[in-house]
Amino acid sequence: MNRREALAALVSLPSVTRIQSVPANADDVIVAEVDHAVSIETAELLKAHLQDVWPDRKIVVLEKSIQIKLVPR
Repeated sequence: MNRREALAALVSLPSVTRIQSVPANADDVIVAEVDHAVSIETAELLKAHLQDVWPDRKIVVLEKSIQIKLVPR
């Protein structure tokens, strides 16, 4: 699956509402935001599609109501 096919597949999934940008650095994490609750299976499918395009990236799927913050030690 090439990048164009993967993006087309992602857009066709009902839970995907937007893809904002492609990470520029090899150690960046891809964050996929969805507007509603998704099943674990849907989140894993989304991650699998993204990993086909960016195989060495970490991927996080977040529902709109989930917020993650970093706090310094």
